[in-house]
Amino acid sequence: MLYHIQHDTIMPIQKYEVSLSAEERKQLTKIVKSGNMPARTILRANILLAVDRNGKQPMTVQEAAIAFNTSATTVQNVRTRINKVAFDGSCNFSRTALIDNCESITAFCDWDGGNDIYKIKDIEEDFDQTIKGNDTTVLYIDPQDVRTHIVEAFEQKDIKTLLEDERELIGQYSGSTASRTVDGYLSRANARVEDAVYRIRMGKTAVDRSKDVVPRFPYPSGPREYQKQAFENWRKTQKGLFAMATGTGKTLTSLNCLLEIYKKLGYYKAIILVPTLTLVDQWEEECKKFKFRNIYIVCSKNSNWEDEIDRLLMKEEFNPTDEHNSFIIISTYASFARDSVFSVLNSFPKRTLLIADEAHNMGAGRILDRLEGIRFERRIGLSATPDRQFDETGTRRLNEFFGVNDHYTFEYSMKEAIDNGFLCRYYYYPHLVNLTDDEMVEYMRISKRLAKFYNYESSTFPAGDDILLALLLKRKRIIHKAIGKEDVFKGILRER
Repeated sequence: MLYHIQHDTIMPIQKYEVSLSAEERKQLTKIVKSGNMPARTILRANILLAVDRNGKQPMTVQEAAIAFNTSATTVQNVRTRINKVAFDGSCNFSRTALIDNCESITAFCDWDGGNDIYKIKDIEEDFDQTIKGNDTTVLYIDPQDVRTHIVEAFEQKDIKTLLEDERELIGQYSGSTASRTVDGYLSRANARVEDAVYRIRMGKTAVDRSKDVVPRFPYPSGPREYQKQAFENWRKTQKGLFAMATGTGKTLTSLNCLLEIYKKLGYYKAIILVPTLTLVDQWEEECKKFKFRNIYIVCSKNSNWEDEIDRLLMKEEFNPTDEHNSFIIISTYASFARDSVFSVLNSFPKRTLLIADEAHNMGAGRILDRLEGIRFERRIGLSATPDRQFDETGTRRLNEFFGVNDHYTFEYSMKEAIDNGFLCRYYYYPHLVNLTDDEMVEYMRISKRLAKFYNYESSTFPAGDDILLALLLKRKRIIHKAIGKEDVFKGILRER
């Protein structure tokens, strides 16, 4: 680069060779060439680049001062000064710091001059006082005491166990209320941990994985015999409808099927549909008992579900290592039936296991219209009452969807459960409830309309009539919601 002085302006006159790195030389030259930097910045760049005319030794302070029309003090400061940057505040990279707390950090640079220089001086003095042990507001602890406490408080763990703990910790916070940026970091961290665990497993070093992380049946006794039989019946076609009495463990039975898939393949993929938000929470807890991880919630209670599912889909579609991801998605029927949700969830692999809790809910409404479009080949329907009352069409389509013909894939009645000791024996004590006058009038009005549909020769109602079905359900709700039930119930409580 050539420089000369013309009308107090720095211009090229001499080729300089400097002992700066190539990148430093490039950046400084760019500053000088641009001409649009502050004069102070250009001057500093020239001084740092300058060497003598022999191209070997830096210019003396006096030579540089004359060459760049500045003072010797300025040249000396530029050449010898060490820049200072001071930080004030705290911003730990932790979930609590980034999400729950409003932590921040501010940087002060001495080249910005003014107040920054004074702030840097204050911070530097405070830092020196603390390091020298002269800060009376700080509790100083002997390093040996800290080391002793760590050794006593935390058990020794090998790298495999630490990685498993890290993976479980990431799984707990992924997809939570974290921002998109934080959740992105967690996803990348999880990918690195998964890769490390995979390499350890494939390298046959420390292959004994942590029992606290590997999916397993939540009770030491294992599944009951009838729950094992349900899996054996289902595995033949991997479609089925489990008609099991309330309290016999429908949830455990279906998750045991998913566990068996994991045992065979080394991974699991499932979408679970439930009718209520309360059941979303219950299923999530049951999945955690099985040590299943990567659980995603798709319903109104999780506003971040779209971002979470998009990232999961990306992992499924762009998987350079061909290593299978494991996940469980829990959604309400109402959410699943919406166009935006259905198109996304239905994009997951065909061999994903679909579990439908209270499966009789799939026989009506918007979810019934979705049945033909659902692509998942593995299916389990759960219900204590799979037959839809007054709805032969809905029942038939439900049975077809789950591959049921003459009989259910697995049945376990209340009588069997009581006789085998899995449910306690109990007695029914009917309490009669009278309809109010208004309720009786409405009940009779609907009954008269229903009489027009009744075929007295065959003693049946016509099948598949939507108006008939609506009337039957409307009359049924009058009985279900009878006002007198509340007084009878309070009377039972008083007797107890």
